[in-house]
Amino acid sequence: MQVSRHTIQQIISDMQLHLYRIALIILTAVCVQGIRAQVPSKVSTTPRLDNRYNENVTRRALDSSSSRASEINISNDPSPQNEPFVKISRKNTNRVVAAWRDFRTGISPAIRRIGYSHSTDGGRTWAPSSLLRQFDPLHPRASDPCVTVDTDGNFYIATISLDERNLDGKVLVFRSTDQGVSFDTAFTASPAGSGGEDRDYIACDVSQSSPFRNTLYACWTRIHPSGGILLARSSDRAQTWSVPVRVSSDTSRSVGGSSLAIGPHGELYLVWIGANGVWLSRSRDGGISFGNPISISGYVERGAGWPSIAVDISSAQRRGFVYVTWEDFRNGDLDIFLAHSSDGGEQWSTPQRINSDPTQNGRDQFLTSIAVDDSGYIHVLFYDTRDGPDGSYVRAYIAVSEDGGNTFDERAIGTEMFRPSAPNSAVRFGDYISIDSWGGKTVAVWMDQRLGGWNQEIFAAVSNRIPDSTSDEHLLTQTTLRQNYSNPFSWRTIISFFLSIESNATLKIFDLLGREVETLVDTQLPPGHHSFEWTPQHLAAGIYFYRLQTPTKTITQTCLLLR
Repeated sequence: MQVSRHTIQQIISDMQLHLYRIALIILTAVCVQGIRAQVPSKVSTTPRLDNRYNENVTRRALDSSSSRASEINISNDPSPQNEPFVKISRKNTNRVVAAWRDFRTGISPAIRRIGYSHSTDGGRTWAPSSLLRQFDPLHPRASDPCVTVDTDGNFYIATISLDERNLDGKVLVFRSTDQGVSFDTAFTASPAGSGGEDRDYIACDVSQSSPFRNTLYACWTRIHPSGGILLARSSDRAQTWSVPVRVSSDTSRSVGGSSLAIGPHGELYLVWIGANGVWLSRSRDGGISFGNPISISGYVERGAGWPSIAVDISSAQRRGFVYVTWEDFRNGDLDIFLAHSSDGGEQWSTPQRINSDPTQNGRDQFLTSIAVDDSGYIHVLFYDTRDGPDGSYVRAYIAVSEDGGNTFDERAIGTEMFRPSAPNSAVRFGDYISIDSWGGKTVAVWMDQRLGGWNQEIFAAVSNRIPDSTSDEHLLTQTTLRQNYSNPFSWRTIISFFLSIESNATLKIFDLLGREVETLVDTQLPPGHHSFEWTPQHLAAGIYFYRLQTPTKTITQTCLLLR
């Protein structure tokens, strides 16, 4: 490819402008490599007793003015909605899908359906909510939605499809090929009549270095006749599913609440609550077989919710670390606890309490969800009763750690408290809430009753945590190109920019000689925030430039690719 003299001169000019930044990037890379070399190979092997935990974790209150979070009612329907789940697209982080259990077609008797909505601007605004179609006339009801997304931007919603009596259930997976706008196809992961399926969970392997990339995994609890945690997998975008395998060795009805996460090389981790603690099992062969269950922690009393798991697949120093959160009654009221493993789940740290209110104060924290973003930051969502007058009022809280869980910043993201209520036992409060974080965006969803009565609504809070000195007010007035995130990076990074007006925009990558190596964007885009993933698979390590060009503006930034 021939490069024009003008392009070369422009690149050289950019290089001169960015020499200081390049020096800082290289210095940062050297520091990162030094830190990686000091990371211990194993975590603490201190025995985990039911009444012991690590209280030496530092917790600080988040500055709400700097987190830039905003709330929005995304279900917006006067009937009850609960059990929400959210996922951000890894291909385009402006695309977000949330799903929840929805009772708009019947409260008494309760008619369970699945509602959903999507966002095209990273969660700032949402489309009017809709109901998933009823595909099977013998199983017209649905519950327990869970959302995932593959590397091509296809979204999936897994549900438990139920008969009219809410007894016989099967796992049904809905697929969207238009980035979450519609879900017009559905596939069966577990056939009906196989034993009363409950609490499903779905995840997709999106790691660039995994041999099982884009494999879907669905797990659930079989209530009867012989209970246990089951898992099935699909390698053709949910069209066909493997015969389910039993993961838990305990086949009694005391197990439940399974969830799963996938490591950077396709390691599959599945966690659940058992009769005497939090348990985990691992698969190294893409879900074909699982090892013996491993105890993460004992706990004193079973609470209202389930454990949550996430794996760091970033390029940061804790890549491969596994994190699990759960609610625990060992202090006399429910608290949120976290344990982590640095060796693929073999050894686990002493559990630590995340919430910072005084212990044994009678105020509960419950229904936890965890996510680890592409910088290795940990995000934990939970309900909290600390702020009300008598412990009966609830609001959503978030805790964030940028150092692998050693310290946490926490704050309320629900601006109003509410007292939970439900019209009957079939509607209830719900068993889970959800958080996801990727590409500098964090989206949390929870059930909220601030509007009063039985009006359970799904609220979302959005926060942009890309480290950037530019304020949101500045972004709203002119076109801006942000520093890529993460930087330095080893296999993928997110490039974000803001357009002040609708523009024909190009986003191109150049090497140090001014040669164009890739075009990420070349299209007409609306005003607002845009994020795109760059995964340079065949480029050598080094310094690269990425340039945003519109008819009125050209902006260039530098980045450092490590190998």
